[in-house]
Amino acid sequence: MTCMQRLVLIFLFSILCEAAARSQDLFFQEYNLLKKSESVQVNKILQDKIGFIWIATDKGLFKFDGKVYKRFSGKDIPDENVTSLAEDSLGRIWVGFKNGKIATLQKDKLIPFEPAEGMPKLPISDILFDTKGALWFSTLNDGVYYFFNDRLYRLDDIDGMPDLFCYDLELDADGNIWVGTDGGVAICARKGNTVEIKKIDYAAGLPDNIVKKILKAKNGNMYLATQEAGVVLVEKKTNKLTSLFTQWNQGSTNDILLTDDWMWAATENGLVSFDLTNSKNESKVQLKEQVNSLFVDGEGNIWLGTKRGLIRTLGEQIQFIKTNSVSNVIALAVGASGNLWFSDGKTLVHQHTDGSISKPLSNSPYNLKSVISLFVDVRGFVWAGLYGDGVLRIDPQTYQVKLFSTELRNGSILNITGRGNKIWLATLGGASEIDAEKLSVKNYSTENGLSTDYIYQVFIDSKNRIWFATDRNGVDMLDSNGFHHFKDGFDAKVVYGFAEDAKMQVWANVQDVGLLMYDEKKFSEFNNQKKLHSTNVSVLVKDTSGRLIAAHESGIDFFDPSLKQFHFFGDASGLTSSKPNLNAVAQDNRGRTYVGTDHGIVVFSPHNNILHSVNPYIDQFKVDDKVFDLNQSGKLSYDQNNITINFIGFWFQNPEAISFSYKLENFDADWISTLNNSVTYSQLPPGDYVFHLKASDDNDYSNSAESTIHFVVKPPFWRTYLFYVIVVASIVVAAYFFVYLRQRKLIADKQELEVKVRMRTLEIENKTMEIQAQAEEIKGINENLEELVRSRTAELEHKNKALEDYAFINAHQLRAPVASILGLIYLMQKLDLKGEEKEYVDHLKESAKKLDSVVTSITEAIERGDFMKPF
Repeated sequence: MTCMQRLVLIFLFSILCEAAARSQDLFFQEYNLLKKSESVQVNKILQDKIGFIWIATDKGLFKFDGKVYKRFSGKDIPDENVTSLAEDSLGRIWVGFKNGKIATLQKDKLIPFEPAEGMPKLPISDILFDTKGALWFSTLNDGVYYFFNDRLYRLDDIDGMPDLFCYDLELDADGNIWVGTDGGVAICARKGNTVEIKKIDYAAGLPDNIVKKILKAKNGNMYLATQEAGVVLVEKKTNKLTSLFTQWNQGSTNDILLTDDWMWAATENGLVSFDLTNSKNESKVQLKEQVNSLFVDGEGNIWLGTKRGLIRTLGEQIQFIKTNSVSNVIALAVGASGNLWFSDGKTLVHQHTDGSISKPLSNSPYNLKSVISLFVDVRGFVWAGLYGDGVLRIDPQTYQVKLFSTELRNGSILNITGRGNKIWLATLGGASEIDAEKLSVKNYSTENGLSTDYIYQVFIDSKNRIWFATDRNGVDMLDSNGFHHFKDGFDAKVVYGFAEDAKMQVWANVQDVGLLMYDEKKFSEFNNQKKLHSTNVSVLVKDTSGRLIAAHESGIDFFDPSLKQFHFFGDASGLTSSKPNLNAVAQDNRGRTYVGTDHGIVVFSPHNNILHSVNPYIDQFKVDDKVFDLNQSGKLSYDQNNITINFIGFWFQNPEAISFSYKLENFDADWISTLNNSVTYSQLPPGDYVFHLKASDDNDYSNSAESTIHFVVKPPFWRTYLFYVIVVASIVVAAYFFVYLRQRKLIADKQELEVKVRMRTLEIENKTMEIQAQAEEIKGINENLEELVRSRTAELEHKNKALEDYAFINAHQLRAPVASILGLIYLMQKLDLKGEEKEYVDHLKESAKKLDSVVTSITEAIERGDFMKPF
């Protein structure tokens, strides 16, 4: 089965489906500030310069980042009932309370505003800063105050105020303060400390004196929201007053705001909207419950403060049109006056601008025909393509019908387009060109140059080239030179349709591939294809600014290819169950895009500033788990190197889709992606760091906004250049002083040594002379001693000689008697001696032997010359 055949079956199935009405016009998302069952009355809403949403309620002040609420209540706040909010040029939040107090929020702490003159006791209804920075605030029944040059001034009825019950303050284009009161409007022109007051009231043509809200438009006009007469326009140039509504039955108007051409009113009956371009100024209640306040944020979200809590809507950016007759819209077109034509394949419906419904074919022979494509030409005629039966041209006023059938090569009309008098049909049997003026037909098929007869869409670009989307045969293009065929890059896929961007580049919508871009030579895949949320795009069209809209089952991708800016509308925008039908798209003369889905019609009208990336914000910088203020000092000591950085991304339409990419310059080698809202760096080495943060809702950070902080981890003192300089300087100074002192010491030592040398030399000289004298004396002594020695030596020699002679004589003279005695003793022993006699002889023998030994010793001593040794 070919893809074309499958499409035919889809159309046939659509014909068999009955419609169910779409019941909701706008998508609303409710937020629970406290418990789900606990109501909170929201009095005021504000978005600060950073991106936080501030919510003033009867149960405290709330700060909201899309995921987390921070509540200020109890002892942290002067009064639980918060009645007004403002932001000054320094980014400080000013908070007004029901008890007449005012406080400023600084570092998440409320600091009371306490002028010397004191504060009122009645509720603060509004706070504003004029062009010179003076603080103004209004009260309920105590007039208006302004604070200038450290002094608080009060304006009351004596000063010309029309009433003391004041609801709102607004700054006009000339710098004057407009005050909405119970007695009309007071226009306050301040000159220094004095204020001149002019009035707008009943006498000036104001239909209701109770003015509860004043709004300045971009053109300088002022809008006044009244209690009973709706909204009044005050023109800047003429001061002319014009009531926008001849009859107003929506009750008291509490707040108003403008988004492009739409005005929104918060009333006691609910949220009311009206199109300022509509001359009838018909209002419509979008939400049926009392709304106290309105605010539009940077994303184009409209925030509603109600008695129950906080609500968000995209407003006119995405609307869901009720189609009571059908639900599965497979074809639609928009007339010049904004009336809608649509079909579910079974019934053709004409919805007029007043909301009334008619069925143009109900009483015609074509009542049962299946309308599968629609187009409105420059003359206002409606062309209805049938399945198998040709095409009808319908007069939108009379519903007269002309059928083109036999003139066509094929009667199954999948798509219709045109420019001027030329109408082009895409069919299952080629393409057909109809001259709407001559009502002539020219058919194109494979016989005339097309590569296939299965054509999904015909598209006319700004150069009047005709493009043909084919079934599995790429793209055909017809220009003045004939047909051209493009098959490269299409991989035998079905081409569903085309669009042309602001740079006149043609884009092809290809099944399972996504978008291919034509560079005047060939088609190639879109570089940022991954940023699209689906490769199966059902509707591709450009808006009035040349930006592309791609609708698919996941939602709507809205992007500017040249700027590489993207925005996605999905489940969080209320598109959960709306699946667009193939090429079921139309645009009105105001640039709004209508997409036919299986659940009615989605009207897509994004604000001009909607294309922007998720706003990243670095919320806290912590050192050792303690908050550190980098604004006071961006330098940390070497031991303050355990860093935690907390961050958030502002994207209220789908905060859960936010991811982050960060890099710590001079530490991280590359960008790091995370879903967490913090990162910790432990033991960072000393260095100069820049933390870069990006945020995205589609994981592509190539064109994301970036937030940075800079900080320095200082090295320890002993690792600083100063320390090195001090050390080097100290070494140099020490070396210098060492050399200097050493030199001085050497000089001193030299001088001291010279003195010592001189003294020693003198001493030596004295000693030498003394020694010489002593030497002479010693010499004389020596000579005397030598003489004495010689004399003594001679004397000793003489005595020794005498001694030797004496010893020799004695020895030899003693030895003979001793020998005789020994001989006699020997002889006596031979005798027979008795006991006592024998003892006498033995004793005598022993004595003789001793005497002999002495004599022998003397003899030996004499022989040796040794007279000192004892005998």
